[in-house]
Formats: sequence, structure tokens, C-alpha cells
Amino acid sequence: MIHVYLDDYRPCPKGFVLARNAEECKLLIDSESIDILSLDYDLGWNEPTGYEVVRHLVESARYPKKSICIPPARREECICIKCCRPMRRWK
Repeated sequence: MIHVYLDDYRPCPKGFVLARNAEECKLLIDSESIDILSLDYDLGWNEPTGYEVVRHLVESARYPKKSICIPPARREECICIKCCRPMRRWK
């Protein structure tokens, strides 16, 4: 089980696997069991965002085992959402 860090700019923390864009992150989601997923929203000009990764999570029903973390734009601390059961699909 791996920890995934999606960010196009910040350095990857120790113990995480880096995905620099949404496509890399979606490939990791499809091919690995993920324990913690850290999602940046803004991934560069004219690039798919972290929202696309969230849509992929819901569509594939492959959720992280522990949590999803969202790093704020101008602070060091993360907002983490504990994953204790699958999210409901919305239409």
C-alpha cells in the first residue's frame, strides 16, 4: 500500500510517491492500493485539476484506505478527510 502526493510544484514528502499531474495520479489509483492520497487542486495552466482525480475516484470506486488530504495554497498544514466508508455516487 502506498501514499500518493499529487502536486505539480511542491517537493514530495518522505514516504510518498509523487504524481506531477492528474493522469499520473489516475494511473497510480488504478494500479496500486492507496493508503493516503494528498491532492493539489491547481496543477498548472490549462491542465486537468485535482477535481478530475476526485471524479476518477468516484467513477472507479477505488478510494484510499485511510484519508484524502488537501493542502491549502498558502499554508503548510493539510486538511484531511478520513475515508471510513465509500462515498455515495452523485448524479
